Order: sequence, then C-alpha cells, then structure tokens
Amino acid sequence: MNLIDRDALADALFEQRKNYPQWVADEIGNAPVVDAVQIVRCKNCKKRESWECWQYFLGRIKIPDDWFCADGEMEE
Repeated sequence: MNLIDRDALADALFEQRKNYPQWVADEIGNAPVVDAVQIVRCKNCKKRESWECWQYFLGRIKIPDDWFCADGEMEE
C-alpha cells in the first residue's frame, strides 16, 4: 500500500488535462484514506539536545537519527 495525497492527484490531473471525466473525480474522491500522523524524526527535532529528550535515552551515548517520539517538534 502507498499513501498519496488525493487532493494533489486531482490538482495534477486537472493541470495536465484541464478537464477529466466525472467518474475519475468520483473515484479519486471515494478512494480509501488512512488516519496518518506526520512524525518528526530525532535528527529534525528542535528538542533533540534538551533534557526532556535525553530522559528517553538514559544510558545511551547518542540518540539515533531515525528515532522518533510522540513529543517531537520540527526545527524551524
């Protein structure tokens, strides 16, 4: 299974064809969706060097770059 942005798909189809059949629009609109949540990996987290973050990794020397937690916040 692959996740897609169905709004972006509809926009791309419209841009390429300027018009597409209604059944295509209906199929895109009726496509199944998942309840996905975007995560922030430790390498991109602004809390990476904070005490709050290090509490999760007591006993480790380095936090893995690909790790993530529920409290991650993207660096600006």
